[in-house]
Amino acid sequence: MNPFIIRTAQLQALAVGRRRREAAEALEKAGIRVVEDPIDGSLILADAEDRRGRLAFGDDGSTRLESGGAPVLTSWRDPFGRLARLESPGGASIDVREDDRSGSMEILRGGGGRFRLRQDPEGRPIEIGYPDGTTVRFEDRPDGRRVIHRDGATTEFIRDADGRTTAVVNPRGHATRIEHGPSSRRFHYPDGTVHEYGLDEDGELESWRIDGRLHAAYRIADDASRLEVTYADGHRVSLTYEGDRLTEATNTLGVLKLEYDDAGRLVREDWNGRAVEYIRDATGLLAEIATPDGETLRFLRDAQARVDRVVDWSGAETRLGYAAHGPMDRIVFPNGVEARSTFDEIGRCMSTRTTSPASTSPLVDAAYTHDPCDRVVSAHGPKASRRFEYDAEGRLVRVQAADSDVRYQLDPMGNAVRAGASTRAYDPLDRLATIDGSKVAYDELGGVASGPTPKGPARFRYNGQGQLIEVALADGTTARYAYDPIGRRVRKTVGETVTEYTWAGVLLLSEKTLGPDGESRRDHLFLPGTFQPLAMRVDGRIYRHHLDGSGFPSSMSDDEGREVWSAVLEPYGEARILVEEVENPWRLPGQSFDPETGLHYNLARYYHPAWGRYLTPDPLRSDGGGLNYYIYAQADPINKADPTGEIVPVLIAMGVGLAVGAAIGAGLEYYRQREAVNEGRQSEVNTDAVIAQGILGGFVGAVGGAVGALAAAAAVGIVGGGALGALITVGAVEGAAGSVAETCAEAAAKGEGPPSAGDLLTSGLIGGVIGAVTAGIGGVIASKLARRSRKAAQETAEAAAAKVRPHNRPHDDPISVRQRENQQLRENGTMEKDLAERGVSPERIRWMQNKECPLSFDNPEQYQQFQKELKEALKESGIEDATAGMKGTSTTFYSENPKKPLGHHFDADPSAPADVDIDISGPSVAAKMEEAGKAPSAKMPHIFRSEDTNQVFPKLQEFAEKWEKELGREVNFIGMTDPGPRPTDPSDFLLN
Repeated sequence: MNPFIIRTAQLQALAVGRRRREAAEALEKAGIRVVEDPIDGSLILADAEDRRGRLAFGDDGSTRLESGGAPVLTSWRDPFGRLARLESPGGASIDVREDDRSGSMEILRGGGGRFRLRQDPEGRPIEIGYPDGTTVRFEDRPDGRRVIHRDGATTEFIRDADGRTTAVVNPRGHATRIEHGPSSRRFHYPDGTVHEYGLDEDGELESWRIDGRLHAAYRIADDASRLEVTYADGHRVSLTYEGDRLTEATNTLGVLKLEYDDAGRLVREDWNGRAVEYIRDATGLLAEIATPDGETLRFLRDAQARVDRVVDWSGAETRLGYAAHGPMDRIVFPNGVEARSTFDEIGRCMSTRTTSPASTSPLVDAAYTHDPCDRVVSAHGPKASRRFEYDAEGRLVRVQAADSDVRYQLDPMGNAVRAGASTRAYDPLDRLATIDGSKVAYDELGGVASGPTPKGPARFRYNGQGQLIEVALADGTTARYAYDPIGRRVRKTVGETVTEYTWAGVLLLSEKTLGPDGESRRDHLFLPGTFQPLAMRVDGRIYRHHLDGSGFPSSMSDDEGREVWSAVLEPYGEARILVEEVENPWRLPGQSFDPETGLHYNLARYYHPAWGRYLTPDPLRSDGGGLNYYIYAQADPINKADPTGEIVPVLIAMGVGLAVGAAIGAGLEYYRQREAVNEGRQSEVNTDAVIAQGILGGFVGAVGGAVGALAAAAAVGIVGGGALGALITVGAVEGAAGSVAETCAEAAAKGEGPPSAGDLLTSGLIGGVIGAVTAGIGGVIASKLARRSRKAAQETAEAAAAKVRPHNRPHDDPISVRQRENQQLRENGTMEKDLAERGVSPERIRWMQNKECPLSFDNPEQYQQFQKELKEALKESGIEDATAGMKGTSTTFYSENPKKPLGHHFDADPSAPADVDIDISGPSVAAKMEEAGKAPSAKMPHIFRSEDTNQVFPKLQEFAEKWEKELGREVNFIGMTDPGPRPTDPSDFLLN
């Protein structure tokens, strides 16, 4: 017998056993029942609703997931544990090839397309290549960073010596300068305007000034339970929190109250006494919506926890079906109308056809072809046939039809200087200045103040939040709009006609209109978690929506299946109506048509379909949307959509459900966009993260709850380790409104750090609040307002991942080893360089890295004496069991925030020596502080104030005073309610 063969077989068996054990532990900790099949060793899974699944482990390194008796996904890993291949039941496959020596990675997609990534020796991306041959390159320079886009245009990020971004030069050559003061940030925009954001001592937003004039004042309660914003025009918004959950929001129009279950999921929202309730199943998936009028909308699920039946107001069922590889491919409506779609093996929509027993011709009929980057290049059907062309950046530049040929000439920022026969000019802020000779004026927040609309010239007025509150047309028509505290439009007044709106999260539930002609009502039904309308009830009569492949409801039918509305949508949203027996308000995803102005209401903003642009800038200046805050969907309305008016444009063509192949391009594109505007490119490309990012929208349920928590948890788990813990703990992203914790779980699954304010928008209500109260302040400042919510939610996600993978030590996970080594080298190298520039000798750096002596001390002997005396002081204080630790020099002190040399503190004087802060924790510390009547800080409930700590422990105060003289810097003791994590940075020290 060959001993090598025995050894190999044993190793394979051990590997299979370890994968099985890891998966079982993770799933059980998430509340999923796991039983090992005694015959083949696979894991039989069941969630709280007794939905069944199975995970099988092969000797070839494969892991196969089945859900509801059907195959879902199979993955393979290489000998180092890295993802090597994915396969879906529909035949889609993804192969990953990594070359550690060159730092290159290839992702090859069965059915076409190769994506390439190249990294530097430290694991940072330096190039991303696309299937069409275009590339994005990242260049780090001594004074900052340069991004070379796919079309050759460049964006420059200029940094100061502390690594803070001080200027951004966009592809048009216009620069925005940023001043980092001790208590403020000033943004100098290319048109000369200056926005200044004042920060309090905790770094929270305190004021907002425009050209020196106070525009808004922000006040945060000492216990962080309330945020109040007062604008210069007198408008006010107040947000109340319990812990980190928004529970109440108030403005001059009323009060919104929010209630959550124990898992932090929204279960009830009450606006001025009208309540919407969300009833969830045992796994947290949305099962019913109870309206304020006592009606119920129900969402039933199949064995894979996908929504397969939707029950409307009348009790009638709409039935949904799914292809083997995931996408929703059929809808059968109660009136006999049936919609069917086909998808290729990588998940791209190839055709959609809707037929009715009441019609001899289809209501919807279209076929699509795609380019190597998954962009639709042709759409053919009896109502319209078109061909589309794109530039290297993927922006729409030409639309050909039988009777027209429209070309778009774009500047480097994606602004259309010519659109067919229309000519346009833009100011340095990418605002439309003139269109066909007509001038467009703006207010101080960047909103259109006057200009042409589809209904003629108009003047626009906004409140302090930047929300449109009035449109006055030249013909004398005046429209007024009002909003709830989180930015949803709740009232519209046009002349003597008033419309009131009721919402379920970010989806419209109903409209009630009262005017001279009497009262009317419209109710709306959407597929959960999407902006896909299924039905509309008008004064008691129900009509069904039928969508084309772009997500536009291009047809409607009545209860007999007869077509009552039909239209062809132009690329940027103008509707050419063919049949109109009833009015259909829906246009581009998430946009509703306002007949009084011809504009579209898009939740956070208003959209001008003739311009293909928004009237106001993106409220959050979101990360992934690029640096042009007015254009729609990055100038690609064919393949992308922006359903709320303020988030990263989402991919349309993936459909609802798993589309592994098409999603990879989406994942890489998201990553590229994020990197292109990220101020600190410090995280390496991770194959699992890219794959997980790509499939999250299609697979985990962000576009419709197509896959339940059970399958989502297992599937994402076999794609990328950290994703499993985060996702199965908080559940799949679905329903009318998510939670911040769910957003942070997605961030963990993507391999990212804490999400930006732009990321928070995917959490529905919370994101809406941030956008509403900041009104254009930008991601940097908005994220400060969200800090408390984001921090707690991120801790939830991190804790979940830690629970799922407690064995994640270097010898267990080769991927983690590589990433950890790269990160450590990166941090140490940058730290050594920065310290050397500040005159720190190599010897002192070595002392710190070897844990012999922090940089705050002159030599190891001095530090040893310090430790000895500290131990005595703790004993004399009666807390000898306390754990003491300190930070010498944080490895992140060179980040965007002004920090002292050799220290980790924010401070007004970055040239002064940093404090020596000593954290002490333990049962005796907490007990003595409590006995003395000292409570933790209201703003930081895990920390006691330094003054209180010194008062309770005078021996520590004596110790601090002595060593302040010895070291020439302040020495502080900080009592902690718990020890927290053990120090891990090279500069962190345990003192006893």
